Amino acid sequence: MICQKIYEEAMNILGESTDGGDNEDFEERASYLLASFCVEMTELNRALLPAAEDEEEEKSSDFDNTYLPLEAEFPLVSRLSAPACLYLASMLVIDENSALSDRLYDRYCDSVATICSSIPASIERIADRYGWN
Repeated sequence: MICQKIYEEAMNILGESTDGGDNEDFEERASYLLASFCVEMTELNRALLPAAEDEEEEKSSDFDNTYLPLEAEFPLVSRLSAPACLYLASMLVIDENSALSDRLYDRYCDSVATICSSIPASIERIADRYGWN
């Protein structure tokens, strides 16, 4: 999935036009906001990678931390594309409509929490930090 699709879905959530030139400000800011989202989701993405073996190609964790072009491939697992749409929509209207932004951000948080709760537990060794036997 390319980032342009995530941007278009965010614009659909907001009821905004995706025709070229209609929302140049949104389009310009979207690349920075998507990079920010990807940085925030790096750990969750790492936890989801083992379960995402059925994806067509392996996702690279190499991406620019400040700017992610809309023409670029979304660098995280596809399961995180829905929260990305909500996050992007929320951040795009944060200055113009804070109430809508807050509602979308709440939906984004719920979406991420749902994904986190579906990650299966793994058994790991516990480190002995106190030196007790």
